[in-house]
Amino acid sequence: MKDYYKILNVSKNATQEEIKASYRTLAKKYHPDLYINNPLADLAAEKLKEINEAYAVLSDQNKRENYDRGYSGNADNYQNKSSNNIGEQSFFEKFVSECEYLIENKNWYALHQKCNEAKSKYPKHYLPYVFEMQAYYTEGNLNAAIEAAKKSMMLNKKDFNVLLFIGKCYIDMKQYNEALSYSLEANQMCDGKNADILAQIALIYDLKGDKLTFNSYMDKLKKIEPNHEFINARKSVFKVGNNYVNKKDAAVDACLLCGLLECIFDCF
Repeated sequence: MKDYYKILNVSKNATQEEIKASYRTLAKKYHPDLYINNPLADLAAEKLKEINEAYAVLSDQNKRENYDRGYSGNADNYQNKSSNNIGEQSFFEKFVSECEYLIENKNWYALHQKCNEAKSKYPKHYLPYVFEMQAYYTEGNLNAAIEAAKKSMMLNKKDFNVLLFIGKCYIDMKQYNEALSYSLEANQMCDGKNADILAQIALIYDLKGDKLTFNSYMDKLKKIEPNHEFINARKSVFKVGNNYVNKKDAAVDACLLCGLLECIFDCF
């Protein structure tokens, strides 16, 4: 039996106003829009489901009274059977909160320490690797980021967000075939309906110089999300070799070149 009071971060004597206020705060914190293309999306969704379940009971007076009677009667039995699971859940709730704070403050050294501590305590849990991969990526250690991402999927399940992340790492390393492999796998998991994945695949084909396939994926992207940021960004750059040059910068450079040539010819 779940402790709904603990899930909503309220006391057992909490008023309906306190329960509602806490619910709104937690629902906002774990809202799906905040976790788009985030490896923690599944975890947040599960947490929000639990929060909604707790609120549905505690916000209804009759359900709350029945729950309180049932909870009190089974408290000892619940404690004995589930203490290990509760300990792990509690540990990782605190772990996620602390890691989010460290990421916000860009304290990567402390984040690695926190992840090592979690791996030591729960070696078969995937979450420490999810946070590690983000830290490694920000530090520029792309190989380590990829290994951490792969490890997180080995311990949990294949996740299209993680596959997309690995693809992004390989793009940064200019290993476009590897990037394409992981990005296409992520695309298959989403039935070709995720705009960010389509954008990443289009980018890879563009970098590989495959104009035909690039245009094909751009067309698919435009159908799903015509105002996607990649479409808008692509309009503002020229592609020179495997590099992108901002059109405004290119225009300024062209003007400077014209001015320089004008100056040279005036001298003769």
